[in-house]
Amino acid sequence: GSSMGGLMALFGVCMYNETFSKALCLSSAVGPGIKELLGDIGEAALSPDTRIYLSWGEEEAKYGRRTSVNSLLTRTAQNHYLLQGLLLQKGCAVDLYCQPGGHHCEADWEKQLPRGMDFLWNG
Repeated sequence: GSSMGGLMALFGVCMYNETFSKALCLSSAVGPGIKELLGDIGEAALSPDTRIYLSWGEEEAKYGRRTSVNSLLTRTAQNHYLLQGLLLQKGCAVDLYCQPGGHHCEADWEKQLPRGMDFLWNG
């Protein structure tokens, strides 16, 4: 899923892990409610075969700033690092990716599909 769909994919794989083992989370809307999301994931029982692809675009992370901002130091990046760390602690496989030059749009998400699908299905 992308944007809110990415958040729902992440939530779904964590809360309904007996049904879902993989999630492709593109530019997920994880900022609002990050503390609650981390809490819910922290309480979830996750299977070791769970695989989650988490990504965001370099440009979308800058929030429209005109000055140069390191996209790996933004709040968006920090939220994704927190999620990655917790998911790794829970035993999941996680591919965390910041798309160079990426924006919050379908065209950029499409470019990530080969990488994401390869990670989810081929390890």
